[in-house]
Amino acid sequence: MMSLARNASKVLFRLYEGQEETKDEYGNLTGSPVPKYGELQVAFLTVSSNKGDASIEPFGTLTDYDRTMSTADTTCPISEHAVLWLDGKSTDEPHNYVVKKRAPWKNSIVFAIQEVTVDE
Repeated sequence: MMSLARNASKVLFRLYEGQEETKDEYGNLTGSPVPKYGELQVAFLTVSSNKGDASIEPFGTLTDYDRTMSTADTTCPISEHAVLWLDGKSTDEPHNYVVKKRAPWKNSIVFAIQEVTVDE
């Protein structure tokens, strides 16, 4: 698979690093974990316009994704549960996509991504 530079889109992402427990206004642990993400990073990947026919999709009938991303860079660090800012979304706002599945192959990687709505 060749990645054409003209087909690449700028993808801003943060990698999932586990969970951390929240604290209340007094500094006490609440017992409610929240996801923890790393530093903001940038990658250039080919992002599909929308989900197509399941018979030709790389993830088959997995229905909980809206689009796919692909790259020929097999060292791409994006992993499952990473959060993404796509389609020009500002990083000052919450992310608008999350990686649902990562499918590495010999010389490419395809990601199933799902659009999400995040309340601040």
